[in-house]
Order: sequence, then C-alpha cells, then structure tokens
Amino acid sequence: MNITQLTYFVEVVASDFNISVAAEKIHVSQSTMSKSILTFEDEENVRLFVRHGKKLVSLTAAGRKFYRDAKRVIRDYDNMLTNVHHQTAWAGKVRVGIAPAVLVAYFSNILPQFRLTHPDINITVSDVGGEKLQQDLLLEKIDLAYPVAPIKYDSLDQKSLILDCGAAVFNPKLVNVPDSLTISELLKFKLVLLNQSFTIRDQLDSLLSYEKETPDILMTSSSESFLLNACRTSPLVTVLPRSILRGYQTNDLKIIPLEQLSWELLSTILKKNEDPLIAKVRDYFDSAISKMG
Repeated sequence: MNITQLTYFVEVVASDFNISVAAEKIHVSQSTMSKSILTFEDEENVRLFVRHGKKLVSLTAAGRKFYRDAKRVIRDYDNMLTNVHHQTAWAGKVRVGIAPAVLVAYFSNILPQFRLTHPDINITVSDVGGEKLQQDLLLEKIDLAYPVAPIKYDSLDQKSLILDCGAAVFNPKLVNVPDSLTISELLKFKLVLLNQSFTIRDQLDSLLSYEKETPDILMTSSSESFLLNACRTSPLVTVLPRSILRGYQTNDLKIIPLEQLSWELLSTILKKNEDPLIAKVRDYFDSAISKMG
C-alpha cells in the first residue's frame, strides 16, 4: 500500500466508514477509493473492514491495528516532507561551545539576533573553557566552538576572528596607576587575576617569571565579572583580555593596554565535518564577530 492508499483508508475511517463522504473530502471519485481499498485487501489477503453487503460498518481486528499504524506512517511522511522543505530554509539543531567571556562579550548580542532571524534553527550553547571546548569537538559533543588560541589538535579547523592584547583594569579613584604601564610595573600593585587555566594568565606568569620580585597576587578566579567588581570596590589591579571587556560595565574603571600579552579568538570545527547547516551558522557567527571587532 502506498501513501495515497493509506490516506484513503484513514479518511474512510475518519468519515464514519462513508466512502462517498471520504472521497468528496479529498477530491477523488468514490469508485477510485473503493477500488484502492479492495485491491489492497485482495493483494494482502486481509480484510480491514466489517461489511454488511457493500456497506462498511466498522474495522476488523486487523483493521484496527492497521489504522493505528497507518496514522503513524502518514504523520512520519508529513514530517519528512516538512523537514525537507525547512532544511532548504535553514532548519535543524547546532550545538555551539563558547568560552564564557566570549559568550558575554560577543554572543549576548549575536545569539538573540540570530534566533529572531532564523527561528527554525535550534542553537544549544555550552559555555566552558578552551581546553574543554576542543575536547568536546573531538568527541563530537558539540558541532562548533569559539575558544581562545592556541588550538592543540591538528584535526580541528580554525579561523582567526579577533586578535587583541591584554589590559590592566582598576578603579582610578582607589589606585594610582600611570597612563602607561609595563608588565614589570604590575609588581607594584596588589593583583587579582584569572586562574592558571587561562592563556593570558599563562603569558603573564611567564613574563613575570623574569622579574626578581614575586607578584603580590591577592586571589584568583575564573570569573571576569568577579575580578572587575573586586577592582571596583578595592585598591586592586586585574589583567584581562581587552576585547572581552566590551561585555561588562567598565565606565567607572580605567583600562590600560598591555601589548606584551596577546589574545586571539578563534572559530573551530572538526575538519571532517561537512554539514552545510553548521557551515552556514559558522559563517554567520564569524562574520558578526568580525564586524564587532
């Protein structure tokens, strides 16, 4: 039985076994519908309907089971056609991993606009650190990632989106810092820093290791907002990637670039990933980030 015959059968049941009414609903002749049902019953050697003469009155036991199955098949068929048409108009699910600071700085603007423009694309977001993002890509737990350089695995394709430097951030009402600042001069201040899982902290530690003095690190955190708030209310200095500061309120803070520290935002996918939907989503996000600068 093809999908047309299934439709005839289900419509007859829905029309209280009145073939004439069913045929009128779907714009075919009564004889066409009757012949279709009889042909299937004869070919499969099964009776779907209980009959009184030529009149259909109910379903047989086999007919009741077939009716349940037929409705499921028709529903799946309709969904299949819907999915095919939606796919051409951007539809589906994409799992995106984003470094937390990047999520705040860039995607708080990009994601809502994307969902408004492409409501048929379901974006799920995982906000974890760069190493975890790379591992999740390798394990195919996510489809697309936005980590901070460097990338450790050759099987990942990467595109450079933003290249920037670090910055010292502090409250100028609480800390007297000159307008220009070197890495070594950070030793003069009490510091609150990102923990050592962050690339920019690793760079900072390497540069400070050449100094004779040990930096005065009051505390560390994985939260940029915590560090900024600590500096807002106490005579402290923090060091963060300059680009991510766009995601936070810093009007009352002073920001001094530290050119010796580098920060690079990347987009990454598995090199073997050839899903056109993921490629389109990546292009959209990459372009939007690049425009934001």
